Amino acid sequence: MPNRSVRKSSTSNDVPYAMQAPNRVPRERYYDRGFFEREKEKLWNRVWQMACRLQEIPRANDYVEYEICDQSILVVRQPDHSIKAFFNVCPHRATQIAKGAGTLPGGQLTCPFHGWRWNSDGSSSFIYGKQAFAPECMKPQEIALRECNVEVWGDSVWINLDANAGPLADAIQHAAAQLEGVAIENWRVKWWQETILNASWKMAQEAFMEGWHVMRTHPQLTLDAGETTPPDSLRYDTYPNGHCSFESTAPTRDFVNFDAMLASSQLLADGLDAMAIERDMKVLEGIRHKIKPGDSIRDAVAREMRDGHPQWFARAIH
Repeated sequence: MPNRSVRKSSTSNDVPYAMQAPNRVPRERYYDRGFFEREKEKLWNRVWQMACRLQEIPRANDYVEYEICDQSILVVRQPDHSIKAFFNVCPHRATQIAKGAGTLPGGQLTCPFHGWRWNSDGSSSFIYGKQAFAPECMKPQEIALRECNVEVWGDSVWINLDANAGPLADAIQHAAAQLEGVAIENWRVKWWQETILNASWKMAQEAFMEGWHVMRTHPQLTLDAGETTPPDSLRYDTYPNGHCSFESTAPTRDFVNFDAMLASSQLLADGLDAMAIERDMKVLEGIRHKIKPGDSIRDAVAREMRDGHPQWFARAIH
């Protein structure tokens, strides 16, 4: 809840709009331009961020651009299938080198202004009129693309703009421990959607960090009328490094019959096309004859996804 009584700190060394209580966030943190600029300097330049999925750059020389605030990073698949990330700027006249996603022609990055070129590993491969430059300006380390810290985890590429950043494992250790339990490396994206919101990033993020909207926004997820779901059945946990999670603590309710389970799954497939998909529906139809009298329908579904189609299991239970 915004705290209307907190004022901006009087000295530049203090934290602007400091937290006075853990359950009240100063509202200025959501709209103050100075606080946003401080986040750009102190936060986004120093934290590990998921830049893309490996499935976006499956082949050698594939690239994708990642943008955060006023920074642009190119993530490039190398010929040996390792990953490198570069600040998307020519060291000559600071021209943006590439946009969006694609495959590097001939494995070359090319500046659209003066035609300087680099190999996919960031090393210089061509400079027009090189003899006109002073030799000390043409040292390999001076004309190579500036690299960004990059690591791979969970079938995703992570980048950090801070040259002195610690390892990714230290930053995500608590969240990683939970996600590894559902084989996150097996997840695959079925469809993509990008939306640019004219809002504070914190407002957009926090909408997905609480579960009380499910009753009204996603009633099909409650498997009942929605309002009967206990609002205190959600458990929230916070961890170091700013991570958190929430889950339902309500007793798991099995379906009355197989057709009820199938109807609920079809509703998810029709309405979201993500938490259940048409391929899942075909699998579910196929286990009708495998369910024995007294067997839990929910357990039978989970068992089929886990044992019969393990590559689908993580996404299916997400």
